[in-house]
Amino acid sequence: MKILAFEPKVEKENVITKLKGREKRLGRLFSYELVYLGYYFFIFNFIARKDQKEPAKAIIAADTVDGSPVFFKQDVEELDKAKEIEVEDKSVLKVRCKEEEAYEKASDELRKRLLKVTMWRKVGLNFSLLEKRLIYFPYYVGYYLAYKKDSIIKSLGNVIISAKIPKVERENKEIRFEVVNALSGELGNVYGRAAVMRGIIMDGIDSQWDKDEFDFKFFKEK
Repeated sequence: MKILAFEPKVEKENVITKLKGREKRLGRLFSYELVYLGYYFFIFNFIARKDQKEPAKAIIAADTVDGSPVFFKQDVEELDKAKEIEVEDKSVLKVRCKEEEAYEKASDELRKRLLKVTMWRKVGLNFSLLEKRLIYFPYYVGYYLAYKKDSIIKSLGNVIISAKIPKVERENKEIRFEVVNALSGELGNVYGRAAVMRGIIMDGIDSQWDKDEFDFKFFKEK
């Protein structure tokens, strides 16, 4: 499928090295994949001062999994660097948050920010949507196999995905995740990490799973 996206900048070998560096904490790295998470970018015009002659711009990004909004600190020119690329359908996390819902969350976020700025000024909340874009960001996801007795992460995702571990390895085992920003190389607590993990789990739930079959897209030694 074709998507408007930022292309990965981090070399795959560097990603693998980063992911392997987490094995002591998370378990044995047995697989990894490159996935794309979509973001709605809402570009607003706003006025926050009485003497403001020209509207200022604010860009708010809301992910396509649950619509969590965040201010995008870079300029519109940075968004212009996204390119239309061809990727496999399975590499793109499904859109689960509708644009309308994401817009409401983004608007509320901007409204809250403007209230903090204007609450002591006699200026009304004055903003409007100038433009919107859907752009995908690349992330590498590492999957680790670990013993439950050493569990750090307890989540629905572990329960669901652990059921798909081969029977020969299933006893007392679970799956753990790690995420690498494929643009910056940042590992761990990166923006979008929670949405990526939720997206992977929800996409897995949606796929056709048989109790005795082992057919999850990334469960392959690489």
